[in-house]
Amino acid sequence: MYLSSDDAIFDPFMLPPYSPAGPAPLYTWEPSELERRLQYTPGNRHPRHTSTFMRKCGPVAMLLYNRDSGESTPTYGRRDVVEGAVNIDCSARCRIQRVVVQLDARADAVSTGTLAVNHVLFRESATLWSAEGRAASCCCPSLLPFALRFPTTFRDPTRNNQNVVLPPSFDTTFHSMERSLFACVQYTITVLVSKGYTLGVFPNTKKIFVPFNFQPRSRAYQSLPPRRGAFFLDSLKSVPEEWVQFTLTVPAIERPPRASIDVHFFIPTVKIFALRDRIPFHITLRGPGVSLRDFLVRERSGVRAVTPPPVRVHIMRQVAVEASGRRAQRSTVISRLEDWCVSPLALTAADVRDDDGELDFSGELLLRCDVSVGGFAAAGIIVQDYMVFTVASPSRPLQHVVPIRIVTDSWIDEVSFYEEWL
Repeated sequence: MYLSSDDAIFDPFMLPPYSPAGPAPLYTWEPSELERRLQYTPGNRHPRHTSTFMRKCGPVAMLLYNRDSGESTPTYGRRDVVEGAVNIDCSARCRIQRVVVQLDARADAVSTGTLAVNHVLFRESATLWSAEGRAASCCCPSLLPFALRFPTTFRDPTRNNQNVVLPPSFDTTFHSMERSLFACVQYTITVLVSKGYTLGVFPNTKKIFVPFNFQPRSRAYQSLPPRRGAFFLDSLKSVPEEWVQFTLTVPAIERPPRASIDVHFFIPTVKIFALRDRIPFHITLRGPGVSLRDFLVRERSGVRAVTPPPVRVHIMRQVAVEASGRRAQRSTVISRLEDWCVSPLALTAADVRDDDGELDFSGELLLRCDVSVGGFAAAGIIVQDYMVFTVASPSRPLQHVVPIRIVTDSWIDEVSFYEEWL
């Protein structure tokens, strides 16, 4: 190859000189005083499991890979893949005609009064091996791997076959002398091993049936208000946009003469709480001092009691079943009161003056440990959660119900949060 004199020849030693680059600027994931975080998605801190779950029945065993070693029931999440294998002893391989693995989900509910729901949400199956078309001397392999992916939706027959997100595993029972209710959403994986027919008539099929938990993860789009100081009232004043207010009025009575009292309830604006969140709330009573005294337990034997029995806060779960235009529902309390404190401005009934004043109460709710899923509506089963405020009244109790949503994970990345404070 020849180059003409007009061709430019690249010489690396003829490059112009460059000055060394300066150090990179300092960065931090926390916004400065003049910056504001627009969106934040916490990282996934859940480790990948490496153990194997096994269920054995005679010469056949089902293996499920990537499971938690401490779980007695396998657990899967949204868009997970059920990976595993069917292991068959050598003594039984040559008699097997067919091996099938099947993934099922169904919803069942029964209420006293012949109200029943029975729906198959989905059914995925795969034939791992079949003797059909093979030589008579061909034996089934001893290890048959499989991988089945969860569908993201199913066709809900109660909603004109619309695509609906799969509900989590759920099981609850309400017993009553008059009317009981049972609702269940169950996910199972089944291995069917066929050995032909006994006496040429009866199918000889061995089944390995493994129920598992389906728990799709969810997270709130916003964090809970930060707790500032000893009382939530400090947080309410510093970040008022993160709290929402509801008001009830306790009516006035004539005997004994008591003026009306305004009751203000404050809860986080987001109204979405994780299973293990400490759910804050705040209550303010405003009215004449003589009326406010009724909301405090008076001193007894020199001991100050500051818990107000006329005010109650709890989280209620309502489970409903709908079928053929009829509906049956039951409710239960799924929370417990963790903390309850009273504003130091008014600790006893004697501290409340006769003129207009206010009493402030702050508390935290925790969901019961046996609550493992949030609300959903699928296949005729509706699970809804509410925060309920109840105030005693001379005529009848006053109640305010606020719909809320329960999710699996807190908004904040707990590991990063604790690392920051170490």
